Amino acid sequence: MPLSRGVFNSHFSSIIKYMNGLKREGIVQKTIICLLLAIYFFIDRRPVLIEGGLSMDELLSWTYAVNGFESFFDRWLNSSHQPMFYIILTIWNKVLGNPNDYWIRLVPLGFALIALVLYSLFSIRKNGLFLGILLSLFFIFEPLTSGLSVFLRPYSMIFCLIMANLLFLTEFKNKKLFELSVVLLLFTHTLGLIYLCILFVSLLISGFDIKGMIKEYYYLVILSLLTIALVLYQGSQEAVNLNWVGRDFSSFHLNLNIFWFFLACSGFLYKSIKKKGEERLFFVIPLVGICVFFIIDFFVMPFFVGRHFIILYPAGFLFISLGVKELIGFKYTPVLMMIIILFFKAVNGKPRTEVEQGELNYKTLFLKLKESEEISSSKRTLCLYNKSYKGLLKPYSIMYFGFDFCHTHLEVDTDNLKEAENYEYIALLDYDNVKNLKLSSNIIFRDEKGYLKIFKNDKLK
Repeated sequence: MPLSRGVFNSHFSSIIKYMNGLKREGIVQKTIICLLLAIYFFIDRRPVLIEGGLSMDELLSWTYAVNGFESFFDRWLNSSHQPMFYIILTIWNKVLGNPNDYWIRLVPLGFALIALVLYSLFSIRKNGLFLGILLSLFFIFEPLTSGLSVFLRPYSMIFCLIMANLLFLTEFKNKKLFELSVVLLLFTHTLGLIYLCILFVSLLISGFDIKGMIKEYYYLVILSLLTIALVLYQGSQEAVNLNWVGRDFSSFHLNLNIFWFFLACSGFLYKSIKKKGEERLFFVIPLVGICVFFIIDFFVMPFFVGRHFIILYPAGFLFISLGVKELIGFKYTPVLMMIIILFFKAVNGKPRTEVEQGELNYKTLFLKLKESEEISSSKRTLCLYNKSYKGLLKPYSIMYFGFDFCHTHLEVDTDNLKEAENYEYIALLDYDNVKNLKLSSNIIFRDEKGYLKIFKNDKLK
């Protein structure tokens, strides 16, 4: 299925034609249903927004937004993060005026809702109303996608961009929007670059005119190479560090919930292998992606983190939409889909707070700290941090106290801690990092469950 310049429609004519195709089947009805599904997705995730605290990684994102655009690009060049998500997050934070942890997480949830609407339109168009709704519910309750939809990192945005990228390439055939999605992917997360490498190989295997596409999109190839150079530079600054991952393949097993169902579409798989085009492309991308993950993990750096698999999920979802009728015959497919949806709903039913995930809960820490009335703007507080986590307590401090209670920051690895004796309170990110320090100040730290502990003029043992 060669793709040339003539195949792509200019501007938004392809989307208009696509919507016209829906109109014959009742565009108003399907649009309302997609909106209702999006509202339900929001309602389902809302308890997590209210009750769940932010993890350390999420607080790092929020800190970027709170710090604004001052030295923004210097921080970008010396970190492992691409800027697009954080630019949007910073603008959102400015518009709302330092919002709480509920409003700031509407950014990733918003991208998840856009991805859901795109997927629902595609599924309803391919499978009809009833089965399309079931596929959309499958999307809503799938554990990884639902979890990352309220995770304050770029993963929801990159998932949305990949979903749009594949639909602009195959369904809408819109050249301009396809180009835009590629550029945004490159500057949203390093995973976007990895996805584009996977897409390139998958297009080649799927029978697309890859030589024609390289000629047509030579500027995107050049931009991708420049992005690779940027990532290498960031790596030289020791910004890219995944040594904490380890070679634990549990993520590989636990976070491929979608692919056992994907591979179960055996009847459609046989047909898709013979075909060229989108059916084969959606089938090939996850398989090529898993191979690339193994290569990176064994030869470059530890890479098997559950959330990294999110770049393979859009193709898997789209493939399921095309092949679900072939699973066991259309008659019984809805029954099986409902069983799977109920299973995922049971797994994802409770709001997952940080404590339940085994992580320390900063939200609980600050709630308890405010109730204790120990902290005020007049009391001098020193915040010890390690490496890149300077200012990590600032967002929650502003949220609960209206000011940053950290008067001074001091890196915990420093040899000179005499300055600590001059402060009434010392806030610690982790007790283990400083348990051997002998300090006479009041010590604020989190226990293993994330709850507040204050040692009054005692020393840590």
